[in-house]
Amino acid sequence: EQEIYTKEIMGSVGGNDVSPNASSAKSIIDEINATMKGLTADGRTEKKNALTAASLPATPSAIAKITDTSTLNKILEIVKA
Repeated sequence: EQEIYTKEIMGSVGGNDVSPNASSAKSIIDEINATMKGLTADGRTEKKNALTAASLPATPSAIAKITDTSTLNKILEIVKA
């Protein structure tokens, strides 16, 4: 039990938390891209305008640079709406 506790504490203190966040951010970005690709040209324009109105990045290259999962989830919510 102590060993498990130590690994949990050392894992979060040691900064190993970054890779799960990076992979979940990547998966959210992939989902955003897949959703956008499934839209018509008019649909994509509408979603990009909605993202811009919400002060969020609207281009795939700008979205790909985001690592904050909270922001990515907001983008995904708008794209899926």
